[in-house]
Amino acid sequence: KNRVAVGQGVSNIISAIFGGMGGSGSIAQSIVANHSDGITNLCSFLTGVFILLFVYAAHAVVHIVPLGAIGGIMAWGAFKLIDWESLLQGFATLLPLRIRDKLNLDCKTPRADALIMFAVMAITLCLDLSIGLLSGVLIAAFVYVW
Repeated sequence: KNRVAVGQGVSNIISAIFGGMGGSGSIAQSIVANHSDGITNLCSFLTGVFILLFVYAAHAVVHIVPLGAIGGIMAWGAFKLIDWESLLQGFATLLPLRIRDKLNLDCKTPRADALIMFAVMAITLCLDLSIGLLSGVLIAAFVYVW
């Protein structure tokens, strides 16, 4: 596991040197490998080999694929990344205790944490990822300092 983290870190640095977006490939690859039970280092290696193959060898073929198809695949991947249980638990945390007891919802998340999470989600969707993350840090600092 440590070698995979080091490999992804080195790949992010090399990607940044060539003008790529660091982090996106390693996160997506890790999540896809986890969902498809790819737990060995061979999975990470083969993912890199196939991406290299598609980028360099099949460049002309990749350009034929419509952007709508790529967008659909990305939307499906984003949908699969959502942890619906934790999202439901976050919404349940915001309900009054009476309603949670009536529906047998066990919520161990503090209400302030759920509010911070939903604020960061809303700000990120409306504005930008970096602004959403910065606002989440600031909101959490204000909530826990006061």
